Amino acid sequence: MQIDQLRRTLKGCVELQCHIVGIPKITKKNYKEFFRRGKLLQILGSGVIDNLVDDSVEEGMSRSLTIDEAEEHIGFVTNAINLDSKKWKNQVFAVMEERITDLATMEDEGLVPYTKAKETINEENSRATEELDSLSEEEPIEYPH
Repeated sequence: MQIDQLRRTLKGCVELQCHIVGIPKITKKNYKEFFRRGKLLQILGSGVIDNLVDDSVEEGMSRSLTIDEAEEHIGFVTNAINLDSKKWKNQVFAVMEERITDLATMEDEGLVPYTKAKETINEENSRATEELDSLSEEEPIEYPH
């Protein structure tokens, strides 16, 4: 099933979060860890629930399951791959590296408020031509010998 289809229902979002956080079955023993892993991903900008499932979520934003939603889904089983603590931490680090790459790209393109886009070669050439034109229009400076 595709991710877009899963994100249309709460059940689909639970399944998607199971796959992402590496917990294939939500149990009484692990639902709090399921919740915590989801919240960590939410902090990194990768929540699974958007405003299609929860209309209180702003457009373009997302969240993970709440602790109550996680507890309500005890017994939910998927074919997700189980990630032990070490593998989970590696997955989180990979998500962080992806976010770093995304932010660096956005900065290069001037898409964040504190940056502006780099000049293209054409823009740089135009600016250089304008500078040369303005220099050629100035009166030459005479230096005493």
